[in-house]
Amino acid sequence: RVMAGGYLEGGQTKYFGRSSRFCSGHMPRNNSLIYLITVTSLLAVMALMAVLFGYISVDSWYYMLLAQALRHGQGCSLHGEYSAVYPCGYPAILALTAPIATPAAMMISSKITNLILLAASFWFVLKASRHVFMAALIVLNPVTLIIGMYTWSENLLLFCFCGTVLAISQIHADNRKWASYVLLTGFLILGCSARYVFGPFAFLIFMCTWPAFGKQTALRVFPCFCIAGVAFVAWQVFNHELTGFATGMPRVTAPEAPQLLVRQFLIALGINGLGVLIAAILLIGVSFRQLSRVRGGEGARPTRLFITLAGISFLALAFA
Repeated sequence: RVMAGGYLEGGQTKYFGRSSRFCSGHMPRNNSLIYLITVTSLLAVMALMAVLFGYISVDSWYYMLLAQALRHGQGCSLHGEYSAVYPCGYPAILALTAPIATPAAMMISSKITNLILLAASFWFVLKASRHVFMAALIVLNPVTLIIGMYTWSENLLLFCFCGTVLAISQIHADNRKWASYVLLTGFLILGCSARYVFGPFAFLIFMCTWPAFGKQTALRVFPCFCIAGVAFVAWQVFNHELTGFATGMPRVTAPEAPQLLVRQFLIALGINGLGVLIAAILLIGVSFRQLSRVRGGEGARPTRLFITLAGISFLALAFA
């Protein structure tokens, strides 16, 4: 039986013609590469600005000092003593990517490293969600771009989260590929080494897997989260043995009242939200063709729901 744009065969709809690639929900490979090159070029401009104008904070110096210590074979230490206040994942990445261990070289290479991390994050979300608008909005919004200009570990955290999204979506699509399980475990462990908050966030990520991808996928990825959880707890125990604290120092209670924190968050959301809105409008123009034609991407919908739930969970964790 011939239908509009396809025909029925064996109880399944077969698509043909110009619309078949959109009905399948897959983005043409050439388009994906064009999007990646475009986004990487924009990120390169931001990285160049970061190199020219510095964008170095106090935390940035500590990350670079830890990276220098790693390059010199001194481990994750500051002034010759083990340091756990700043997790060693991001400094380790800086140490691996810097050509030499001088402060100037570390500063410049850190911006290039952030460029690579953000470009890869865009690619991960694009491959998982098959939606250029969602991928670009996550990476090209003003908040992410500002963070990307600084030598901050949040860049690695975002990279690990986006990698986790890709790995879970691949397991959901084909649970027989063991490489996806290895990638998921690696991204989770690396994320925990980037920021301590990624540990509890990983638990929330798992909780979001069930409603987004279903019970079977959640059970399949559960061992990966268990392995990462054991690694995270072991690291906390190791820190406690050497420093007396799981994170290298006692938890400092925020001096601000909760009401003030919420007020400041809403003000910042309003200020940055305007930039995000402008970015969203521009991105809608870029991706309008895809938004209007992708109709059969049922396989990508769980990924989009998963990203949304994980984002809400992270905000809840930030206020906890």
